[in-house]
Amino acid sequence: MSTAAPTAGHRLPPLMRSPSLFRALEFTALGVGFSFGLSALLRWAYHLHPVLNAAAAAPIILLATPLFFLVGLGAFDYWFYWAAGKPTRPEDHSSHGARSWKDYFRVNTDHKVIGTQYVVTSFFFLFVGGLLA
Repeated sequence: MSTAAPTAGHRLPPLMRSPSLFRALEFTALGVGFSFGLSALLRWAYHLHPVLNAAAAAPIILLATPLFFLVGLGAFDYWFYWAAGKPTRPEDHSSHGARSWKDYFRVNTDHKVIGTQYVVTSFFFLFVGGLLA
C-alpha cells in the first residue's frame, strides 16, 4: 500500500469534481467539521473549558454550513475559477431553463426556474411549519 501523495495523473472522480448534490452533502459535512474545529481552536486560544462544546459551536455551524453546502452545489464555481485565473464558462445565457426535473435542483439563473424553486420551497416550509404547529 503506497502512501505517496497523488500525482497529476491521479484526479478526483467526476462525481466529486462536478457540482452535484453528492458533493454538496460532502461539503456540508466538511462545514460542520470546520465549524467544530474553528470553535475548538478559538476556545483553546482563549483558555475556555471545555474546549469541545456543541452549544458554543452551534452559531458557527449555522453560519458556515449553508455556505459550504452552496459551494458544494456549485453556486460559486464561476467566481472560484475567475479568482484562480482558470478559464470561466461563458455567460451567454443560452443554456438556461429546465430541460428535466433534475434542473430544478441545480444552480440556475433562469427567472422561471428560480420562481418555481421559490414557490416549492415556500410550500415545503409552510407544510413543515404546519406540522410543527
